[in-house]
Amino acid sequence: MKKETADQLLKSLKELLPYAKRDVARLNEMMVGNLYPSITLAMLDRAEDTIERAKKEDEAEATALLIAAAPDLLEACKAQHDALDTLFAMLIATKPDFFPSKSESPWEALLKGNAAIAKATGGKS
Repeated sequence: MKKETADQLLKSLKELLPYAKRDVARLNEMMVGNLYPSITLAMLDRAEDTIERAKKEDEAEATALLIAAAPDLLEACKAQHDALDTLFAMLIATKPDFFPSKSESPWEALLKGNAAIAKATGGKS
């Protein structure tokens, strides 16, 4: 099963569980002494626990992947910063009236890159 399909299924189940539990609890009240609603309620509780466990495992896996990729992301950010810096210098050399700070998106990207690099290195580049 594709991860997106599994994620969507888990999301749908998570949304439906409270309603199913409510309905089974009502059925349990009406059918005092019958084991079926109690067993069903226990199964729904177990399903809810399983969904929560799966969610935590997914979050832990995503965190581990991000941590593993962090050094590469930092190096890529530094390389892109250097490339933007070089491009700005080339533009200034060919167009003296060019101001990087007025270039909007590229300038914002440079500032965000600087901030990310500073944050990742504790202010040391």
